[in-house]
Amino acid sequence: MSRCLICGGFYHQGRALTCSESCHEELINRLTARFGEFKEVVRSSTGEVFKVPTKDILEKGVREQDLDRYPRLVRLGECNRCGKCCDPATLPRRMEVYRRYGLAVLIHTEPCPHFHYDGRGVCDIYKERPAMCRAFPRRPADIEGLPECSYRFIWIKGGSNGTDES
Repeated sequence: MSRCLICGGFYHQGRALTCSESCHEELINRLTARFGEFKEVVRSSTGEVFKVPTKDILEKGVREQDLDRYPRLVRLGECNRCGKCCDPATLPRRMEVYRRYGLAVLIHTEPCPHFHYDGRGVCDIYKERPAMCRAFPRRPADIEGLPECSYRFIWIKGGSNGTDES
């Protein structure tokens, strides 16, 4: 016998964690209220970010191969070489944004030895820069505290070529 997380009643069978359809719906509603209507899910093989309804995650789970049916976050623009992503002075405001979103990130705190600022950011190894530099920014939170950055993001609707800007 198991105890229902919502009403506390005992049950032999039914959905996991709840005793009835109504208790299950209440559990989904409570978890969605706590965690938000959508979650950003990262495809581990590519690092792509998808906007998945929390209810789908809770009710059926989401397999990596199913992510393409959900909206995908796409980065637009080109680096304007403002240098703010390479500047340790921007770390406090960027870390505050990451904390607010509950993101765990690895950030280098030492100045990049290949970057210098001459009124405009210059990277000595720009064409051969590491993958982590090429990938930055990966999500809007990466540049939220960097208004100088020229990148922007849009959501591409899952399973279509249309876009839904956000």
